[in-house]
Amino acid sequence: MSQQPTFLEEIADALIAEGGEDLGKVKLIFPNRRAGLFLRRALARKIKNPVWAPEIYSLEDFLFQYTDLQIADKLTLVYEMYSAYRKVNPEAESLEKFFFWGEVLVGDFEDIDQYLVEPDHLFQSIQTQKELDDAFAYLGDEERLVIQSFWKSFMPQAKGDQLHFLKTWKLLVPIYQDYRKRLQDKKLAYKGMVYRSIAEACKGDTFDPKQGDSQFWFAGFNALTSAEEEVLKYFVRETSARIFWDMDDYYVRSAQQESGQFFRQYKEDTLLGKTFPEEIPANFEKPKQIDTIGVSLEIGQAKYVGERLEELANDPAWVPEETVVVMPMEHFLFPVLNSLPEEVKQVNITMGYPLKDTPLFGLLDAVLDLRKNTRRKKDGGTAFEAYSYRDVLAILRHPYVFSTATREAGNLIYRIEKDNIISLDKADFGESGSLITTLFLSSASPLDHLLELLNLLYGVLQSEESASDDLEQANLEQANLEQTNLEQTNLEQEYIIKFHEQLMRLKTLLVGNDTPEVTLFQKLFRKVAQSVRIPFSGEPLKGLQVMGVLETRNLDFKQVFVLGMNEGYWPAEAATQSFVPYNLRKGFGLPTFDQQDAFYSYLFYRLLQRAEKVTFLHNTSNETNLKGEQSRLLYQLKYETVHGEHITYKSLSSDVAISVPQPILIQKTEEVLARLDEFLVTDDESSAHQRLSPSALNTYLDCRLRFYFRHVARLYEPEEVQAEIDPAVFGNILHHALEFLYADFIEKKDSRQIDKADFDSIRKGVPGALQKAFEMHYSLGTGKQFKAEGRNLIAQSIAKKLTLEILKNDESYAPFEILGLELDELPLDFQLTGGRKVKLKGIIDRVDSKEGLVRVMDYKSGADNKVFYGIETLFDREHPKRNKAAMQTFYYGMLYLDKNAVAEDIKVLAGLYNSRELFNDNFQVELELKSEGSRGKGTLVQDIRPFIPEFVSGLKTLLEEIFDQATPFGQTEDLKKCKNCPYNSICHRD
Repeated sequence: MSQQPTFLEEIADALIAEGGEDLGKVKLIFPNRRAGLFLRRALARKIKNPVWAPEIYSLEDFLFQYTDLQIADKLTLVYEMYSAYRKVNPEAESLEKFFFWGEVLVGDFEDIDQYLVEPDHLFQSIQTQKELDDAFAYLGDEERLVIQSFWKSFMPQAKGDQLHFLKTWKLLVPIYQDYRKRLQDKKLAYKGMVYRSIAEACKGDTFDPKQGDSQFWFAGFNALTSAEEEVLKYFVRETSARIFWDMDDYYVRSAQQESGQFFRQYKEDTLLGKTFPEEIPANFEKPKQIDTIGVSLEIGQAKYVGERLEELANDPAWVPEETVVVMPMEHFLFPVLNSLPEEVKQVNITMGYPLKDTPLFGLLDAVLDLRKNTRRKKDGGTAFEAYSYRDVLAILRHPYVFSTATREAGNLIYRIEKDNIISLDKADFGESGSLITTLFLSSASPLDHLLELLNLLYGVLQSEESASDDLEQANLEQANLEQTNLEQTNLEQEYIIKFHEQLMRLKTLLVGNDTPEVTLFQKLFRKVAQSVRIPFSGEPLKGLQVMGVLETRNLDFKQVFVLGMNEGYWPAEAATQSFVPYNLRKGFGLPTFDQQDAFYSYLFYRLLQRAEKVTFLHNTSNETNLKGEQSRLLYQLKYETVHGEHITYKSLSSDVAISVPQPILIQKTEEVLARLDEFLVTDDESSAHQRLSPSALNTYLDCRLRFYFRHVARLYEPEEVQAEIDPAVFGNILHHALEFLYADFIEKKDSRQIDKADFDSIRKGVPGALQKAFEMHYSLGTGKQFKAEGRNLIAQSIAKKLTLEILKNDESYAPFEILGLELDELPLDFQLTGGRKVKLKGIIDRVDSKEGLVRVMDYKSGADNKVFYGIETLFDREHPKRNKAAMQTFYYGMLYLDKNAVAEDIKVLAGLYNSRELFNDNFQVELELKSEGSRGKGTLVQDIRPFIPEFVSGLKTLLEEIFDQATPFGQTEDLKKCKNCPYNSICHRD
């Protein structure tokens, strides 16, 4: 295949042919700066001797030479638009609410000026047919009909939304005029404002191009605005300027090809038509290798490109600068960058990336969330600011924070989760001088707070000690971001600089106005971040080129990879945000999505016309937020061009085989047995704390594997803050409240005897006991009070109701003596065969005594009942009604009897205060023994001692099995037990 010159090389050849060694007389103007850089490279490769170089401009730079106005940034434009809006509308909303509409108006006024539309004509309000006929008589028939079709819907009288539309419509001319005046007074402008001024000067022959002996060459233009077209016509007419059109005969000659629409218009123009060559280049239909690859997910497209680039990079003949990766959507960028092989040493990214998609935006927005959600609370007479744990954890876990202050952030995260802290105040964040302090203790305004944080983060990234997990040790000073050279920074620093720049602009604009409170400021901040893109720096003439669609203009590459060739990506979806309705835009010659489609179609064919190898990748999945339909441009390529029959089509997919979950069986290897031995009595005291509880034994009976994960392998569930009370936590709070209630009363009375007359006093302590229990759960320090909110109000109310009902039953049972409350982890060394002893433990909620009866009581706040069908069923995992609560209650009774010498004439009752039956008439605490199949009442167990030998035997059999090497840890067959198991994902039963 012969070497085909690029468009810029053709211009370089023309310059050399006509200018010889003096190219300095030529002023060459491109649509953008990028093409000029690549032209300089093309000239450098062709010219061997020193010559005067041509002056190369982008059209914007060229035209701004003729004005003393400076281009304003978008934030300034929106703010000035808002100022103009407030002047004409006394009821104007706040800036953050206006911001979106301000951006729309900025775009509309840009279009109005670029397309030389008279705002007085466009924004007039039509009320009668005569006005309609007269107002647009100067337009052509087609344009007039389109406009009239819109205004006729307002006749004979506007109503509903039309009235709101007209109210705003009438304001737009004075807003336009004041907006332009404000900018003019400040020596500022938007691009269309300058273009219109110059175009009107050109049209009125009052423009001075300051030509001298200069020659003007315009190259690579298409889809000109009316103002641009007027300027080019002037230079052709008055200075004999040359125009180099970047086009191809294929789409120019065919009236069916929208990609050639604008060229056909210019070719018919009396002035511009003279600049067209006699023979239009025909490069598109030359042989090319075109591959279309369907991939099921967008990340797969990036991975495929990475693999292909690795192959190319290992080819010694590969020239990276002749290869481009094109992405129609920005979200492809980081997947592509992360997929690039190590062999690709240099990459130039020529596209912007939205600030809102950067990690830094996430951190700054999280800080604003923290401030927005901060609540003023009072403990006694002391007021303090309380932060939600959710906001605090979101900040502490952010990569920038955790990597910078690892130890500090890690300790705070651990304490919050371990102690279940749902509300924090400033005292929880230590002393000043650290990143944590800047994040949580700043007293500055929201805007200044973000600026403080940006300065500190930039200083961390600049410092060689930034890997330190302690900012105080790093001894860093805040950086002066005003004097930073963007080209010498890394990606994270560029994020910081761009945010700092935007916030400083916002701060300047807000001078003299009330600073928005945090909620309004956050909305404004988000809108600013959404509207700004960060340009990636790099050496544009070296390495692999990574570009957006617009950035490919005027550039040619031998090898092209295009990702996201799906409908809605390229061409983009038709979505024009404008105050000007479609019919009016079309009638007045303002751009619509029809022109947008034509322009992006042109960029598609232009990218292909000089390429040799092209690979299109498109998504084949129609999942949420993914475009699964191929771009219509690919269908055009297939059915309308000579390349159609030569395109190769492939579909890449992973072989997905749905495997049946395999049973998990853990054999008791030496390592597993060594773990189990920690529950056996030995001379080694280091594992003395390892004891089995009745809940652990119930876990084993439910599922041996779950017991292994939790108690042998010790795969503990991650600590999570529980802002709302779950059933397990509710039970703990109820236990603690009853413990505090009776313990405080016993201390006050100085007696363990509880009489009926005591209960009025005991009931008065219920709110305080519950408060104390909640505060203990949420680890509230001294001076902080728990205040129930949301669902916790319901939980607190239910806990109070249950507590009072238990007291009511206790009152009817009184008098009695409390022998113990929450007896801490009573130990028991249980004898097995072979001389082994298993270390057991248990916590008994309450033991009381009355008239020869000792009651070992357990509080149950769940759906437990008291019926059991024999001691053997308590250890039978297959029994459909195995009563876990009864098993635990007998276990506690066994523990108590082991630890206390109880006289033979004393009965020992193991009872349940279970909330399921607590409010029943004639509630009783005794367990109820029933026969299998019996429908009547069972026998109340008044004394557990006759049952204890059989219980001990069953317990021994269970423990022997647990420590039997031949019995592996396997899964339960009852899948209902897997529903709430924390390990069900391991077993694929979630």
